[in-house]
Amino acid sequence: SDELTLELVQQLTGLHTWDIREVMELFAEATNEDGLLDQASFDLCMNILVEESGDPDQSKEHMLSTMLLKLFKIFDTDGNGYIDFTELSSGLAVLCGGEASDKVRVVFDLFDVDKDGSISKQEMYVYLVSVFKMMYATQPDLEESIGTDAETLAIATTAQAFEDADLNHDEKLS
Repeated sequence: SDELTLELVQQLTGLHTWDIREVMELFAEATNEDGLLDQASFDLCMNILVEESGDPDQSKEHMLSTMLLKLFKIFDTDGNGYIDFTELSSGLAVLCGGEASDKVRVVFDLFDVDKDGSISKQEMYVYLVSVFKMMYATQPDLEESIGTDAETLAIATTAQAFEDADLNHDEKLS
């Protein structure tokens, strides 16, 4: 089957064996001056990861290229042929190995765009949309069971997080 699952993506790419910081560095080096990657740059980075740690079985080569096209489409939210490094990173964090707390720290720093040590509602929303898109794409029944799209879920989750955690009501989470 051509179904994209979390397990399949991890098995084919070997991403779960990588530290998120190493993966981010690799992709960061491939971005253009606007912080964007095209499909070719994305594939190049993924193939480096695969060669070092992925499935050595050459028969899976076709599956891998199909999967890379699908993953790229997930992140190319506006369909312009480019993906945003920040959005890509949040999705990759789901796939990488390592401690959850490390991943949260790395992603927090990435999404704290203005580097003020806190995350705004907009910064959190952008992050959550990327995470939910990756989860939906790799867990086919999830969207149906949750009953809403990634954007709507991100709006609701952001609102709830701020309601629960923004104790001083400054519209920022540290």
